[in-house]
Amino acid sequence: MILLMVDDEPIIIQTLARSISIESLNIEKILLAYSAEDAKRYFLNEPMIDLVMCDIEMPQTNGLALLSWIRANYPQTGCVFVTNYSVFQYAQEAIRLGCLDYILKPITPQQITASIEKCIDKLHHPDKDLYLNQYLQKESLWHDMLFSYISGHEYILPSQTMLDILYYPVLFIIDRQQCNNIQQVADLRYNVQKQIYTEVQTFSPHAVVFSYQLQNIFILFPCKVQYIEEVKQQIKNMYTSLVKNSLPLLCVTGYSAKIPVLLGEMKDMLQLDLHGPQNIFEFAEVNESLLPKNSSLVYVVQNYIKEHLEQEICRNTVADYIHMNPDYLDRLFKKEFGLSVSQYIKEKKIDYAKMLLRTTNLSVSEIAQRLGYINLSHFTASFKQITNTTPVNYRKKY
Repeated sequence: MILLMVDDEPIIIQTLARSISIESLNIEKILLAYSAEDAKRYFLNEPMIDLVMCDIEMPQTNGLALLSWIRANYPQTGCVFVTNYSVFQYAQEAIRLGCLDYILKPITPQQITASIEKCIDKLHHPDKDLYLNQYLQKESLWHDMLFSYISGHEYILPSQTMLDILYYPVLFIIDRQQCNNIQQVADLRYNVQKQIYTEVQTFSPHAVVFSYQLQNIFILFPCKVQYIEEVKQQIKNMYTSLVKNSLPLLCVTGYSAKIPVLLGEMKDMLQLDLHGPQNIFEFAEVNESLLPKNSSLVYVVQNYIKEHLEQEICRNTVADYIHMNPDYLDRLFKKEFGLSVSQYIKEKKIDYAKMLLRTTNLSVSEIAQRLGYINLSHFTASFKQITNTTPVNYRKKY
């Protein structure tokens, strides 16, 4: 095995290199680079570099950018970060790029040896990490779609057929407060994700498992509504299996949805402020105080209502559109606007009616019909309930 060590501080990298037992780890050669550009030149000259141990903060090109370059050009090479930086975003990006380990300085020779042994095992036994090899593309796809959605950027769908798939999302969260450091969180998430992938494959081989940020693992089950209860039971069994060793895990089960509603739901699941005696939550039934403010789903529904004001719509129509429990949808709306969905629809229809009364010559009955009201008396009663006047008197006034 050839090991490449990269750090812009020569004394540190040389000291670390001397601490490595070459014979016991079966290392053929240790190469030292003092910048990312030096490291890239080694890749061009060496037939095969098996493992890179790299600092993150370096001048010009940092370690994360180097790992991204390695992933694009030498995907078979493993990488470990040895750094002073415990910044959450650094660890998050390192894990996303597929680094095998993340170690904080100062580091002992025993830690170096243990990390290299762990990486050698992962590199030589890829069957132990099927999700890294078989699922890397799907994991990256879903991570990038969710990240783009949350960041307000345009996300790319690899296939339009994905829009027709109903997904049931489940979120596993590692409780960072019960971990001593970022490395422990990363190690735990790595092991939990591997176990989840293995178990999920036994009952839902087409499910997607991917990590988001350092402590979150999403599972997306492509399934029809009638199978949701069966999947829920499997999730509860899997969660029980995972926590039997006192793992600090929380679990949130969602509701089935299609893209883009699904991405909004996943964003909201990440924003839940979970607390309480239980460790497994059903998103559609969480206490209202835990629901996120400014829910993405609320704005999806708002747009849907706005575009369908001239149709006969109700709470159930909207809930069916986004595949959401109607009662839960009402709770989201009440938290956001202080109104039920039905009341919100009624107010928006009347607002639209007021605009038509002011700006057009349409008769009251024509406006009522245009807004989807079955009869004029129902429209007039709704109008008066909200404005304290009749449509005819409103038009005279304005």
